[in-house]
Order: sequence, then C-alpha cells, then structure tokens
Amino acid sequence: MSQSRNLLFTLFAILIIIIFYFIDLGNINGLRQGTEGFYLQIAKEMFNAKSFMTPLYMGAEHWSKPPLHFWMAMPFYAIDGEPSLFMSRLSVLLLTFFSIFGFSLWVKRNFNASFLTTFLFFLSTFCFFKYGRIYMMEIPLACLTALGSLYFLDYINTQSKRYLVLAALFTGLSILVKGPVSLVMAVGGSFLYQIYLYYTRKKIILKEGIYWTLLSLLIGSIWFIACYTKYGSEFFNYFFLRENVGKFTAQSYPIRHVFQGLIIYALPWSFFIPFIYYFFLDRKDINRSEIVNDNFMFVFLNFFFFFVLWLIPSQRSHHYAVPSIPFFLILIYKSSFLVDLAPRRRQLFNFLCYLISIFLLVLVFFLAVSLTLKDIHSNTYHLISILFAMGSCIVGALFFANKSANIYKFFCAALVFGSFWTILIPSFTLPLVPGKVIDVVGNNKIVSTVHKPYFVSESFNRDVEAVPRDKLSSYMAYNHTYAITYKSNFDELALGQHTVIIEEWKVWKRRRTLAHIMDALKQGNIDSLKEPMVLIKNTDYNP
Repeated sequence: MSQSRNLLFTLFAILIIIIFYFIDLGNINGLRQGTEGFYLQIAKEMFNAKSFMTPLYMGAEHWSKPPLHFWMAMPFYAIDGEPSLFMSRLSVLLLTFFSIFGFSLWVKRNFNASFLTTFLFFLSTFCFFKYGRIYMMEIPLACLTALGSLYFLDYINTQSKRYLVLAALFTGLSILVKGPVSLVMAVGGSFLYQIYLYYTRKKIILKEGIYWTLLSLLIGSIWFIACYTKYGSEFFNYFFLRENVGKFTAQSYPIRHVFQGLIIYALPWSFFIPFIYYFFLDRKDINRSEIVNDNFMFVFLNFFFFFVLWLIPSQRSHHYAVPSIPFFLILIYKSSFLVDLAPRRRQLFNFLCYLISIFLLVLVFFLAVSLTLKDIHSNTYHLISILFAMGSCIVGALFFANKSANIYKFFCAALVFGSFWTILIPSFTLPLVPGKVIDVVGNNKIVSTVHKPYFVSESFNRDVEAVPRDKLSSYMAYNHTYAITYKSNFDELALGQHTVIIEEWKVWKRRRTLAHIMDALKQGNIDSLKEPMVLIKNTDYNP
C-alpha cells in the first residue's frame, strides 16, 4: 500500500513540476539570459532566409556556433508558420525532458534506482529550471555530451551495438552544438577511465574507443566539411581561430566563477557534496555491496574532466560549470540517496537536511520583510506571488526537517524553485517595451540602441533596426524616425539638441548582484535597481 501511494505521489509530483516548467514559457517580458536574444535572432534569420546550413546574424554569415541549436527550433517554427519565442524555448525544454529521461534510464539500469524517483530528482535541480526554459545552448551541450559518454560506458559493459550507435549519435550531435570541444570533453573523460581500468585490472578499451570516436566524428563533421567546401578559409578562420582559439586570449575572469556555478546550479543537492567523498573513502561506513564500482568511477572521472576543461578558457563564467552538472548530480544522487548510510553518515545527512530547512526559513523571513515595502504590498500580483513562495518554502522546510522520504524532498525542492523561478521573480519583471510605447509608434519607423535587438523587434512584431550607440546622434540628425534608447544615452550624447522625449519608463538594471538587491531592500528603495529608457523622435518629425 505504501509503495502504491509513493508511486501515485511521484507521478503527481512530476506532473505538477512539469507544469511549472511550462508556466510563462513564451513571455517576452519574462526571465531571460543576457545572450539569449543573440541565439534567437540567428535562429529567426536562418528560418526566414531558409539558410539552414549557414547561421546568419543581422543579415551576415555568423559562424560563432555550429547550427544544431538553431536547427532544433526549425520544426517548431514550421508548425507555427513563423519563428516565435515560445517555440524556440519549447525546443530546449523538450530536449531537457528527453535528456532527464535518458539520465534516469541510465541510473536505473546501472545503479538499480527507481526511474520515476530519479526523474523527479533531476527535475528538482536549479540548473534544469534555469537553462531548460531559455533558448541557450547549455542544455544541448551538457546533456547530449553526457548522454553520449554514459551510453559509451554501456557499450563497454555490454558490447551491444545499440549502445554504440546511441553513444556516437549523442556525441556527434553535441559536436554540432559547440564544435570539437564536445568531442574533447567526451573522449578526455573516457581516456581517464581507460587509465583507471588499466591500472586496476589491465583492461584496455582502445577498440571500443576508436569505434565510438570515429562514428561520432562522422556524424559531427558533416556540417564543418560542407561549410569549408563552400566558404573555404573564411569559415575556418572565423570559427576555429576567432571564435574558439580566441576564447583563450579574451579578457580573463576569476576561476572561482566556475566553482560558484557548480554549487549554484546543482542546488539544493550541492549541500550533499561530502557524501561523494565518503562513498569513495569511508568504506567501513558503507555496506560491502556499495563499494566504489567501475560505473561510479566512470561518472566521477568524466565529471572531473568536464569541469576542469572549462577552467582553461579566459572567459570563465558561472555557466561554464553546466557541462559537468549531469555527472555531478549522478554522483550526489548515488552517494547520498541510493545507499544505506551508516549511523554517523545518517546524522550528517539529517544535519544537511536541517540546514536546507533553515535556509528556506531565512528566505521566508526576507520575503516577509519585503511585504513591508509599499511597492510590493500595494500590488496584488506581487503580494500573491510572495505569499505562494513563502508557503512553498515553509512546506519545504517542514519536509526536509521531518526526515521524510526522498520523493517528498525532491518534490519540495522543485516546488520552491518553481514558485520562485516561474511565479515570484517573473512577477517583478518590467517590460522592455511597454504597451503605451507600442501604441505611440504604431506602424511608423523605429530604431533601437538596445544590445541584441531581438526582444525589441518581437515587442513590435516586426523588424526593428539596431543602431550603434555612438552613431545614434548622427543617425537621428539625418533620419526622421522614432528611437528607443537608455536615458543615460540621451543625456550623454546630448540628443536633446535635435530630438524630443515622447515616453519614459523604467527597466531593471543589468548585472545587479545580491548585494545590490539587499542594499535596496534595506533602504526601501527598489527604484535604485532600475534605469530609465526613453522613446524619442526628431523635433521636426510629426508622423
């Protein structure tokens, strides 16, 4: 009876969380990543120009990335008849669900875990909530490469050609997402595993590795060969030298960003990192049947290589940790939730659950404090979303503190992320282009200085010309048009000499940190996190 009840609850939990993933998916004013508009613009131009081999950006060839990420959206555009934000993000979201399905099957097959419980575990991770709902390449890169490597291990263990084909297919497709670095990740992690196998039992998997690598290259190199045949050195210099080698000489960022990204994107399960260590070294506290096996070592070595590789480029960012996240989550899941923990380790496990409960209660406290702000308690939508998030945190704190079954922990974690990421935070988003501005402009000409103009164009449901900030003054002097720009640009460029402000509104400032947000809350001045934008036109322009 208990098993039947748990099964029904798990199915119910998965359904609810999947609904959260779909909430507000196509909202043009919802949460988005800084460079998402860039990828959306490329996919849109490729579809409209029927340029399915060559990526286009602002009408020019743009080989910064291979095309699989853009191809993914094309069937959905065809269904809808035109490119759209919802269909673009839907393509990534469905790949997210497919990948989690693949990871869950692999964990079930190799670690004897419940498929549905594992599926819920992955769904409840912040990484998938964040990147599964936006049109970025983190999910295709991380998931396809990880699936290719995991199925390669299945091929090693079973010698089944079916697993070889799947491994080569996923790895080859990952090459078409990011380029040769995908193959370097996959082969590098498996090479470390070969060293481990030879050191422990003199086993060699060279033949299997060659088959896998060659088949992956066969699939992944077709587009590169086609582009080089058509464009020659122009393509080679652009993709391989400028866009890939250039990453190693670009402005350097602190290496800690990648470590921070690993912890953040694996939340809340990154709290349980110590159990990976105990699974390896604390053998006396683990049942004999749970000693480190080859499968666990394979996952660990791939995690290690995938993570360390992305410490090398100069442009280190938090999202550079994402390719290693699938392996990292499998390590945590196996070592924390799929073993019979000894009493001392169980005490640590319970302590970490209490710690998560305390963290959730701290969130409740800050949300309660935010209700004292006039801008929040006077807005019904803000009020309801905050109360819902507070309720989710309280429920989560109770289940983590009460030593409940893992499925309840997984569901509560997903519920908290869902309430914050799809309901609470989006309730505070400000439109990039308000409806009143769209009404004023109508069908008249308009330009914009907003970086990556995709979302401006989508707001007007037509193409909007992008004008560089430093050329806006001269452009407005010789063209009768409306323009959207930041108020700071209007002041710094002295645009008031020949233009007039028609409308003014505020948007959230970019690159605000938690410290900025906390400072604004302490001062009760949320407006300090905003910056004004303006709609201007020539003084003698009267459409």
